[in-house]
Amino acid sequence: MSHFYERHDEQLEIHEAFEYLLECYSGWELGQRLPEIDYGKVKSDYLRYGIYAHMFPEWNEFYTAGNLKIYEFNELIHSTSRVLDDACEYLGLSSMQVEARVFNQGKSKERHEELLLKLKEFYAPLNTQLFDMIGTRYDWS
Repeated sequence: MSHFYERHDEQLEIHEAFEYLLECYSGWELGQRLPEIDYGKVKSDYLRYGIYAHMFPEWNEFYTAGNLKIYEFNELIHSTSRVLDDACEYLGLSSMQVEARVFNQGKSKERHEELLLKLKEFYAPLNTQLFDMIGTRYDWS
């Protein structure tokens, strides 16, 4: 989430921006409309970028069961060739070799442990719902 924060040139400190958003999402549940955000206070709704389960029903409108292949980003980073080979096979394409490079790497190496704990708590039930939808679990703790 800090990557999105850095890219939006936010005026608030990171913990202030996320505290505001966590307050906006208080009581929000999957299936409801996303909460109203005052973009005079923050430049973006950084939390919504990590609510994958919210987007899944829309994906299902375009893809029938078995036609949507999901990869975890860490799989792509640590096993790039294997993931690309699997994706090509799934799509019926010839295998390809790709040079992996890092783009848009975050600048901040500072960790905000208290904020990270709050974000993990916020996302935990949403991720559980996503894992139930896709039939796969990832260690996002």
